[in-house]
Amino acid sequence: MNIVSEGEGLNKLFGVYLLMSQNVKYKGRVYIGFTMNPQRRMKQHNRGKNYGGAKKTSGKGPWEMILMVHGFPNEVSALRFEWAWQNPKQSRMLKFNNVDKLKYKENEFSYRLRVMNMMLNSGPWYRLPLILNIIAKEYSSKIMDANESIPLHMKMEHGPITATQSYVPSFQKFQPTLLNNQDEIRCYICAKYFENGVPIIICNNTNCKMTVHIYCLAKFMLHNSEHILPTHGSCPSCSQYLHFGELISKQLYVFGKKIFLK
Repeated sequence: MNIVSEGEGLNKLFGVYLLMSQNVKYKGRVYIGFTMNPQRRMKQHNRGKNYGGAKKTSGKGPWEMILMVHGFPNEVSALRFEWAWQNPKQSRMLKFNNVDKLKYKENEFSYRLRVMNMMLNSGPWYRLPLILNIIAKEYSSKIMDANESIPLHMKMEHGPITATQSYVPSFQKFQPTLLNNQDEIRCYICAKYFENGVPIIICNNTNCKMTVHIYCLAKFMLHNSEHILPTHGSCPSCSQYLHFGELISKQLYVFGKKIFLK
């Protein structure tokens, strides 16, 4: 089970999901939506529009959540992904990707998988640290086959997603050595001290003592690239492979002599 925090703090959930109707009368019917709480949203869909469910799903259930794409930096980004996935024929990002109609013998579910794969490989989404979460086991093989070509920095996970109000444990989990050196925290790349309120990025390797500014690490990972933000790269200190989006989600702040989680 993948647990993602819904409250303020690390790993806030912004998810775009795909449902499939289990009603024999509406066999093959799919629905795409956005949520920050999958369990609550599923209850609403299955209870109907009078209980907060969507008009398009009301009375056509029971519905099953097949997959979810999450890892978006904010709600707006996720909602834009949702709209494009729902309306590929109107999306400016997808108009040159041949998604205007279903292929021969292609059902709605297969079509939506094809569109999703194109989106994950298209701008602006292909540079985000997204996670494709396969929830329904019976569709796992089909989803994986349809998404063999997603960007290498994106993850593919399995199992249900639970939004919870619990937060990631204390800072010690990530870098305990920093707590003993709060007065001497410098950027590994530019060697400048961190000013109050400036985010600190640390390495995922608990044995690595690297602390670095976001912009310094981005510049290091990008080298001569024309992009603004990197997707992945190596730690400038220990050379471990790093996922830029994950590092951003774990950024820390210094205020006086105290370090706070984001």
